[in-house]
Amino acid sequence: MYLQIIGIFGGLVIFLYGLQKTNLNLRQAFGNKLQAWISKISYHHSLSLFFGVFLTFTMQSSTAATSLLVGLINTGMMTLSQGLQILIGTSISTAIATQIITCNIAQYTYFNFIWLWIKIY
Repeated sequence: MYLQIIGIFGGLVIFLYGLQKTNLNLRQAFGNKLQAWISKISYHHSLSLFFGVFLTFTMQSSTAATSLLVGLINTGMMTLSQGLQILIGTSISTAIATQIITCNIAQYTYFNFIWLWIKIY
């Protein structure tokens, strides 16, 4: 019992430490360039939503994307409104991924394989 509690807290500490180091290294490596790029993306609301979708599909985890966004907001590289716009995009992509997984897509795989084979040749 005690080992499980220690394992949970140890995992949480390692996760938070890794998140802090990631944000610190992002700030040191990119600095103002990343901040300017984020402000360009979040200027258009639809572009920031699509970036949130892309971020979650790329990282395969909305929790990791959210943690990264919280760290970027905490370091001052983006504002809260910019982070919320991207966060809504990550939530949308999580819902899309869940719907794709719950649909029975196995029945379409053979047809898609044949279509792809015809398309290539």
